[in-house]
Amino acid sequence: MSNIINHFKPQAQKIARQLDKLDGEDNRINADTWKKYAVAKFGMKDNVKQFINIFSAANALEKSMEKEANTSDINADDIGEKWYADLFVTSDNNSQNQPKTQDKVSTDILTPIIQTHEEQTDALKIDNSNNIIAPDLKALNADKKNITRDINAEKIISNMYAKWSGKFKNSPLGRDFYSKLYNTIKILNCSIKDSDFKKDIYSSKEEQTMDEFIAIFAGESQLNPATRKNIYRGLFQLAKDGLTDLKIWASKNQDVPGMKNIKNINIEQFGRLSGPEQLDYLVAYIGKAKEYSKIPKNQSITPGQVWAMIKNPFKGQTNSKITAEKNSSIKKVFTNNSIQFGSLA
Repeated sequence: MSNIINHFKPQAQKIARQLDKLDGEDNRINADTWKKYAVAKFGMKDNVKQFINIFSAANALEKSMEKEANTSDINADDIGEKWYADLFVTSDNNSQNQPKTQDKVSTDILTPIIQTHEEQTDALKIDNSNNIIAPDLKALNADKKNITRDINAEKIISNMYAKWSGKFKNSPLGRDFYSKLYNTIKILNCSIKDSDFKKDIYSSKEEQTMDEFIAIFAGESQLNPATRKNIYRGLFQLAKDGLTDLKIWASKNQDVPGMKNIKNINIEQFGRLSGPEQLDYLVAYIGKAKEYSKIPKNQSITPGQVWAMIKNPFKGQTNSKITAEKNSSIKKVFTNNSIQFGSLA
């Protein structure tokens, strides 16, 4: 059975990524998108209230593909491509039945995979009749890389969730938080330095970066978004002034993922937000702190710098005293809580 499911994993992940692209490309699929495509087309469960992360979506899709393989005469090799085509490629019959207005076709019929040659990233090319004509080998190779990257990301997310939730048993943060955190770290352009990569105990720089990043929340709030300490609230212990600054920064940087989620709330309301919701505020806070620290917007930063800017938004430089202190603090979080460095065995 496991071999059959693994057979469908790449196509399930490919479909999940495309659904994600339809509503924002933020590693999660909105309930409306899921209902319109996955539920309506393939009878997937209509139990998504707000959103489903792409990893859970891919798991659900591959299990349904496996179920169809056991109950239909369709070759297992063809099911994944058939599902993909049914979701994202208009059939000839649908094309003939749709009204034409100024030679434009409704975006409800043609999805974003029908693009210019420069934008096209999928493994299938489509002619003017919306028929699949040939595999795009260059795009296929790119897609294989994306699949590999998604599999690696899923492993890192699962590993970090198991590792940290196992130590901080009172933390309410679920796997959805760790999934969004993985994406948030990418948005922040946060990464450890090449010279600091411990390749003997970590599978990748991404895994080590996420491990060290989580240590920040553990050190600040014991991985609890409801933590209150004096005037500070939340996972990264935000204060009123910082909230004011980040809201202004978010309003001026609406192109950054998650900034449209920033609300005009007070510090008490911030402290009542969920862990995943607070991550958007962290992005805006660090965005403003990079300005204060005179760090270019797109310049990569380390977890130590992130923690330094949480403590003092003007001192996020790599050579600042507080950054050095926070690099040491990250290590202390591991040792003081008896958390092993590296991947779980």
